[in-house]
Amino acid sequence: MGVKQRVALVTGATSGIGACIARRFGECGARVAVAGRNRERGMEVVETIQRSGGQAMFVAHEQEDEQAPTQIITAVEETLGPVEILVHSAGWSIFESTTDATPALFDIIFQRNVREPIF
Repeated sequence: MGVKQRVALVTGATSGIGACIARRFGECGARVAVAGRNRERGMEVVETIQRSGGQAMFVAHEQEDEQAPTQIITAVEETLGPVEILVHSAGWSIFESTTDATPALFDIIFQRNVREPIF
């Protein structure tokens, strides 16, 4: 089963790996929801997909917002249809030496990368 005409939601799609995945889904004919925090970069990804003949939309979200998952799904379903493919590429990190890491820093990273996508 291919991805053509299937709805793909990619979080963290405004840069890096998430943006590459979103563009690739677009190239393969998926209808792509580009989700991320930076509207300008997100719209660049959407426009790239659209220029290549694909269908895409941008959905702004903040990982910290507990209502974000519901709001994102609702927006995507209203515009593109039911989400059939989900790629969670959103993540957050601090580039520090491991010798400088603290339990508080670990808790922040765990909160952003593990808890927030689920709850």
